[in-house]
Amino acid sequence: KIIDMGSGFTSYVLRLYQKNFSTEDFKIEVYSVDDDKSWLNKTKEFLRRNKVSRENLLLFSNVDVPMLKKSDKNYRKNGKYQHLNDDFLEWLDDPKNTEYVLEDISNGSKVKLPKFDFIIYDMGTMSTRARNLRNAIKLLNKENGVVFVDDLQYYEFFIRKLIKDDDLVFEVLKDETLDKYKRYCGTYKYKKS
Repeated sequence: KIIDMGSGFTSYVLRLYQKNFSTEDFKIEVYSVDDDKSWLNKTKEFLRRNKVSRENLLLFSNVDVPMLKKSDKNYRKNGKYQHLNDDFLEWLDDPKNTEYVLEDISNGSKVKLPKFDFIIYDMGTMSTRARNLRNAIKLLNKENGVVFVDDLQYYEFFIRKLIKDDDLVFEVLKDETLDKYKRYCGTYKYKKS
């Protein structure tokens, strides 16, 4: 089972893989989640035109994130990501601020997600990503699952504070993925027992 958190071209690539390699003995399930309904609908149309599955296209909704003002004591001058700081971390510790609902855009039903072997985490703004990474990790199959986290250049410092689980291994793939725009990614996976 694979989930693409942040729909788009990756949603197509994963479904093309599903179409070409899924068998009765090796069933591949693909889910795509996005927090932007219009973008998710564009993804759906692209999938239709390219004749791959449009199943499991899910709309994500969450509460709004409080943004800091320059006058706030913990404001960090970090471009538009100044809200990723200790105040935000405290705000995240309140469970009501990280509850979310997934809705299937084809029929409007609420969806409870299974555990996944591979999670591509590239959804929404940096605050959306930071706010929901713990929830994404909860969806991980502990036996052999991997979460691929994109765009760490914006929030690596923050998620190191946020994710404090001794059973998880966080690997920054800066040497392997750094590009000319200074973007890079990393992975989370559970330690083998």
